[in-house]
Amino acid sequence: MKEHKNEGMDKIKKMFTDKYEKLLCEFSRGFLDILKYKKYHTLFLTSNIKFSFIKTLKCFKSDLKYKRKPLRLKHLIFNLLSSLIPLFIKKMIINLFTVIIVPTNYLKKVLGRKDIHVVPFGIDIDKFKKTHKGKGIAFFGANASSKGFEDLYNAVKYIKGDIPIRFYFSTRSELMKKKFKDKRVEVYGVVDDIVKAYNDNNIIVLPFRTENSSIGIPITLLEAMSCERCVITTDLPHIKEILGTTGVYVSLFSPQNIANAINLLDDNIINTLGKMARKKVLNNYTDKIMFKKFEEVMDYEKIQYKRRSN
Repeated sequence: MKEHKNEGMDKIKKMFTDKYEKLLCEFSRGFLDILKYKKYHTLFLTSNIKFSFIKTLKCFKSDLKYKRKPLRLKHLIFNLLSSLIPLFIKKMIINLFTVIIVPTNYLKKVLGRKDIHVVPFGIDIDKFKKTHKGKGIAFFGANASSKGFEDLYNAVKYIKGDIPIRFYFSTRSELMKKKFKDKRVEVYGVVDDIVKAYNDNNIIVLPFRTENSSIGIPITLLEAMSCERCVITTDLPHIKEILGTTGVYVSLFSPQNIANAINLLDDNIINTLGKMARKKVLNNYTDKIMFKKFEEVMDYEKIQYKRRSN
């Protein structure tokens, strides 16, 4: 899977440069990043800060099997260290920022500050849409244990029928081709057309294992929903806020649950959930909605900033 940038986030960052430069905002993908940016006035916290050390440690041990590159190993160690920092300390440091923006109500509730602004991520709905009928079960993402790809692979032996099960990895796909031996499994690396890849499959499985498996709103989840795919994912609180009743939930670290969920689906359920998911994206997670909310927040804070400066 070709790594593609979230164009909406890039546009928002440009807005800061062009329009809100004096607000000194920084985008952070994790708590340890925040420590570098305490001098800034505004923080857009894009990742969850509350996650389990036990689950993170379990993923870390699993990741060691895949001979990670030093940079990836460093990232895994940082995640593990971050999970050991008490939540109250994280909140204390985050609260040094005058303005805080987060992508979910869940993260706002965790931080416990009423003046936090919620601006959900958004995607290009004209690009990510249903283009054709595909049939297959697919995982999209990095081959990181926290993404849960092993849970889908371990579910394969319980999945009925001969439907293809495809893994689209953004990293180290050749290694995974050697490890995955089941005849129904297809492994892909970088693909030129991510929209086609979504549409080639009618069931997308994203079995995130921890709250920090992805950014606050996984872009892959939004893209799959926007393409009217039936999504099976784990029942983490921030994921449930996004997907709502438009998908199927399974427990963490649960290959058998994943297989059971897939085996219960029929074409009618798959199509109905896909249409519902697309509708939810149209109403809540488009790039236009994101830009509008962000501009409203920053225009308000720009006025407040001038008042405080006078």
